[in-house]
Amino acid sequence: IPRFYPIGTPGKPWSDSERNQWKESRKNHRSYKEEVLDKLDKLKSNDALEVVQYGALSHNPQRYPLFAVKSKQWKDAKPTLLVTGGVHGYETSGVQGALLFLETQAAKYTAQVNILVAPCISPWAYEHIERWNADLKDPNRSFKKGNETEESAALISYIDSLNVKEWACHLDLHETTDSDKTEFRPAKAAEGGSTYKDGIIPDGFYLVGDSEDPQLDFLQAIIDGVEKVTHIAPEKVICGESVAKEGIILFPTKSLGLCGSLSLGLCRGITGGTYATTTEVYPDSPKATGEICNEAQVAAIVAALDFVLGPQTEDIPRFYPIGTPGKPWSDDERNEWKESRKHHRSYKEEVLDKLDKLKSNDALEVVQYGALSHNPGRYPLFAVKSKQWKDERSTLLVTGGVHKHLEFRAHSCSWKHRQQNIQSK
Repeated sequence: IPRFYPIGTPGKPWSDSERNQWKESRKNHRSYKEEVLDKLDKLKSNDALEVVQYGALSHNPQRYPLFAVKSKQWKDAKPTLLVTGGVHGYETSGVQGALLFLETQAAKYTAQVNILVAPCISPWAYEHIERWNADLKDPNRSFKKGNETEESAALISYIDSLNVKEWACHLDLHETTDSDKTEFRPAKAAEGGSTYKDGIIPDGFYLVGDSEDPQLDFLQAIIDGVEKVTHIAPEKVICGESVAKEGIILFPTKSLGLCGSLSLGLCRGITGGTYATTTEVYPDSPKATGEICNEAQVAAIVAALDFVLGPQTEDIPRFYPIGTPGKPWSDDERNEWKESRKHHRSYKEEVLDKLDKLKSNDALEVVQYGALSHNPGRYPLFAVKSKQWKDERSTLLVTGGVHKHLEFRAHSCSWKHRQQNIQSK
């Protein structure tokens, strides 16, 4: 293997001494204090925003405290926005774009939405203009249980402490730079002992959505907002993926542990209500400047907010007897809905009695797997499985009654033995 990086032996993973060689060769190029912390200090006088320290990097806690900014008018009934920047510290506009949004736009939205911004998740990498953190780990592959870095663990812990029931929107701000080809991708390949294949850097802004839930209308709204500020990547293939629409590619962000999946990992499985994407700005384009890149990140956040809030800001006619059109229900209104529900049919007579009859079936076994806690005597939960269960067989799953108002709602799926991660919706 020809040498493509100055550290290590091509084809062999780095030793501890080679990892230390990389770390010792890193240089400090800019000031986290001057470019980030000083701007956060100025935001402390903003009547609409609150600056919160949620941690510090253990190898230098005085130099690298970790901060987030949240809206003061925080209410559970409002939709909640999460913006993350600086997961990759070298991507300047991810950090500065998040700060520019806080300085110029955030206060306009705090009456309608809860806002949380973590502008510089990886401050050591910001100062050293690196993709990895000081431990040679990529923070953007660490938002997954069992694989956390110090940077991701601190943010996840803080977000979890807020007890947000549903994140309405999450934007993770990034850049794709020419240095990806000249430094960061070669370093990754060298450290792992693999070969390096040169790639193409797309010339323009693009978005990374979640292939498991594309949300293309949401992503297109962001593209429409950003193209007023900077150009959209025209390539038909970006990062090896065919575009879903111009400037939009889709990845399984959650399984990769990307920061853009943070809100998904925390709450999507519970609420199913989150819009999420990763922005990618190209700062090395002859058509772009640092200022344009920062403004493009702000335009992306604003377009996302306007998309999420759009139906709530229009004159919406009443279409349901409970609540105010365009406003999320309060706890009182949710209780009003619950108290107005009526009992129409018998679970015991229409389901449990039939299951009792199946207990005499020689081929089937009725199994109780739980009960609803608010009335376990009335609402036990049952499944029926075949008695002749063998691992080498294909397996069929049928689920019904997920939506209780439907007479029959089932989705079946078969899969080979040991194949994992099949999800039916």
